[in-house]
Amino acid sequence: MVTAEIAITMPALIVITATVIALVIAGLFQILVTHAAGIGARAAARGDDPAAAVSATTDGRMTTVSISDEGEFSCVNVSAAGPPQRFLHLPAPHARACALKEGGS
Repeated sequence: MVTAEIAITMPALIVITATVIALVIAGLFQILVTHAAGIGARAAARGDDPAAAVSATTDGRMTTVSISDEGEFSCVNVSAAGPPQRFLHLPAPHARACALKEGGS
């Protein structure tokens, strides 16, 4: 009897564990993208290449970087795709950060 009950519950436990691990990894990806956007915005505000700063921060992971100037602010949008997003059909992590340009203009 115990064997049948274990055979029924083990697949469910495996699926739940895999889903929790994937959600944790997806959260870590979001933290990484948010951090990279901040680094990229500060680099753009200094006049450096924000794409290079983001690439160095994310260790070359699959990221998309877009840069925009909004008056006296330099803004950077970063998005990345990772395995958890494909596994759970989640939207890709995305972050936007803006920094005041050096010299105020």
